[in-house]
Amino acid sequence: MAKVYVIGDKDEGVLIVMLDPLRAALVTKKEIQSYGASHNKTYTQALSYVAAAIHGLIRKTDGNGDTPDDLDVLSHISIEYLLSTGKMITNAEFCFVSEVDDKKWKTFRNGFVPIKPTIGTLLESAPLFASGMPIAELAQD
Repeated sequence: MAKVYVIGDKDEGVLIVMLDPLRAALVTKKEIQSYGASHNKTYTQALSYVAAAIHGLIRKTDGNGDTPDDLDVLSHISIEYLLSTGKMITNAEFCFVSEVDDKKWKTFRNGFVPIKPTIGTLLESAPLFASGMPIAELAQD
């Protein structure tokens, strides 16, 4: 089993990162807008629907036995509604979202715990996405 992180950002879309092996996909804002237009939904409604659908997929495939295999319709609608009204839903300990200039990552520490090995790993793994991050497409049906 692999751990999956799903990060929704209204300005970018939905980033899905799976560990072991490392995989990432981006459902772009443009793709979500297209999906919303074809289903008569606003962008916020479409983003919320996509998030609820991803959550349902995770629950169906988590295999831990702690949650029902399927989200019932009311649960799906509840998650969609909470997200569409600006509520945050998370089970992560923390999440940072920021714009960064990574040119200084090799030398910038200013008294922080040494993170050179981690930054090195990030910089070395960049060729994995040299041709760009995989883009997910939403089914239009």
